[in-house]
Amino acid sequence: MGAATLLGRHQELGALRQALLSPECRLLTLTGPPGVGKTRLAATFADEVSDRFPDGVVEVDLLGSTSAEAVAALIGARFGIGRGATGSAVARLAGHLQDRTVLLVMDSCEAVPDLGPMVTAVLDGSRRVKVLATSQERVRVATEREYAVPPLAMPGPAGVGPEDLELLAAVPAMEMLLASIRAVRPDFSLDAGNVRALVGICRRLEGLPLALEVAAARLGQFEPAELAVRLENRHRLLDAQLAPSGRHRSLHAAIAWSHDLLGEGERLVFRRVAVFPGAWTLAAAAAVVADSDTDVVQAVASLVAKNLLRSVTTSDGTEAYDLLDTLRRYGREELERTGESAAVEVRFRAHYAALAETAEAGMGTPDEAIAVHWSDDDLTNLRAALTASVAADDLANALPLAAAAGWYWYTRGGLGEAAVVTDLVDRALDRDLSSHDQDALGGAVLIAGIIAWACDDLEAAHTLLQRACALAEALPSVRRGAIARAFLGHLARSAGDLPRARREHLTAQAAYVELGNQRGRAWASHDLALVALEEGKDDGAASLFADALSVFESDGDDWSCAWGWSGLAEVALRRAQWLEAGDLLVRALEVYAANGDQPRIAHCCRLLAEVARGRGLTSLAEDLTRSGLSTSRLIRLARSVLESTAVPTSPLTPRQREVAALVAEGATNRQIARRLGIADKTVEVHLAQIMARLDVHNRAQVATHAVQSGLEAPAR
Repeated sequence: MGAATLLGRHQELGALRQALLSPECRLLTLTGPPGVGKTRLAATFADEVSDRFPDGVVEVDLLGSTSAEAVAALIGARFGIGRGATGSAVARLAGHLQDRTVLLVMDSCEAVPDLGPMVTAVLDGSRRVKVLATSQERVRVATEREYAVPPLAMPGPAGVGPEDLELLAAVPAMEMLLASIRAVRPDFSLDAGNVRALVGICRRLEGLPLALEVAAARLGQFEPAELAVRLENRHRLLDAQLAPSGRHRSLHAAIAWSHDLLGEGERLVFRRVAVFPGAWTLAAAAAVVADSDTDVVQAVASLVAKNLLRSVTTSDGTEAYDLLDTLRRYGREELERTGESAAVEVRFRAHYAALAETAEAGMGTPDEAIAVHWSDDDLTNLRAALTASVAADDLANALPLAAAAGWYWYTRGGLGEAAVVTDLVDRALDRDLSSHDQDALGGAVLIAGIIAWACDDLEAAHTLLQRACALAEALPSVRRGAIARAFLGHLARSAGDLPRARREHLTAQAAYVELGNQRGRAWASHDLALVALEEGKDDGAASLFADALSVFESDGDDWSCAWGWSGLAEVALRRAQWLEAGDLLVRALEVYAANGDQPRIAHCCRLLAEVARGRGLTSLAEDLTRSGLSTSRLIRLARSVLESTAVPTSPLTPRQREVAALVAEGATNRQIARRLGIADKTVEVHLAQIMARLDVHNRAQVATHAVQSGLEAPAR
């Protein structure tokens, strides 16, 4: 951050460490007005305590997030989880974190009003997760601790002699101002000639770090005394407040003053890029600025040098640019004032709609994995463009945006946000659309049908997928038709219509072969294997699963491989090949656990319980299907299924097993009767039946069988 690094916050860092690291603190919220330095303080503090969180520190900016579900999906993406179509993003995240020691750093929490329940769900799910939040107000969670971030300590108003300069330079606000000035004037020093002016600047700007940085950037043009006069005499303040109260109007004044000193081209770029809620590239800036007389690259570089823009690296490693939220708000007000807001927003929507069209065009092709990858900032901008397009009834842009967003939510988690896609499709189906918009509608209808299927609205899914097939044939679009047929096959299989399911998957597979999409062909083989399993054709299913798995393994895609492994495990289970099935299921379970895919974790555990029962490990089987167990505990149990010695199965009934186990403990008939709550005579009957079934003649032989079979007595 250069001059923007954290200064003058040693006391605050100490207080935060004491608060957050105390055992009873789960959520610590840094509150304060814009510009007070919450974000920077949180980031520095998180870095200092990162060694206390062995499973990682994850930082996310919530600006642009529309809901707690979106926030959970965003955080989940940082952990590499969320892939799959079922379960809420909040549940996936809570499940993934339940055994981990993690610090979640969530910036700008005031942007998401319903955040509290999500934070509660995560904290309730794991005792070792802590949350560090920044917000203009409390998050409103029962376990929350609040830390109000103060402005930097300021120098007093009294006169200062030369002997006090060294002490004065160490006052936090002055230290921050001097460091920021030296970013533009490296040889600058505090002296008797400038000290009064600099003290006046610190006090005029109330020790707010952002205001000090913005003002310092201007000392490349002005001397301190001139700058102090300009600030003192500044009267034009915006009517809109940047904080809940008017106490920090000087920050607003500093931004307005700094903005007025820009050249016209710089002002134009500054206000137009304020339309982006997330970070943006130079190409995106050029698209929304759209002014042939303005050198966007040069203007951006100048604005960065003046601390009005910042250079950032997005979550996918791309070089990009961003504004602090306070500056973004000011830029948007300028857009309104100049009357440019509507036109700039149209260009913003169109730019992301074009990116969305390109992304949707990759679905059903070998580049599918790339097509659904969006950085956090691009997703923030995409979501904002979609919301704005829907609000403006701009179907030409809304439809491709909805298709791209829908695919992201389906493949990466976050179906709670996807209702906007189905609602938009319902609206668009009643309209007369141009040929271009008909093509965009085809993409939106397809993903709307898939989302309905993932949400178990099977009737709507069938209607939408049939419509998607019709649109794909009319356009034509082989790839969309292949995808729609594959999901119609899923619907047919769930309805028990196996011949139709096979036809749909074969049609999809033929289309993927035509497209040269080996992954698509492999998934069709996997789907056909599921149909074969339903039909009891184990050999055919095994061959099809193996065919699909060979492609998945060559791609190095563990998530896809996990589906193949669990499919082959089901075949092995039917053949009573317990160890082979168990090995495949443990591998699949570890992948699903890393991905936070709770439904698939439960599926693997159910199958592993069958393996355990097949090996005579009845206690392990019961444990694997017990609710509320942590993921790490389930994985340990799963491995135990393979590592434990198989126990011969017992021919006894459950009650007879209990009696035999108690005999092995040395209990008398009367003690057994009291333990089980039955009559003494009933115990005698059970013992006679046990000896007959086992073909033994005394209690010692019954006890031997109980020990060898691993029979367990009921709890006292």
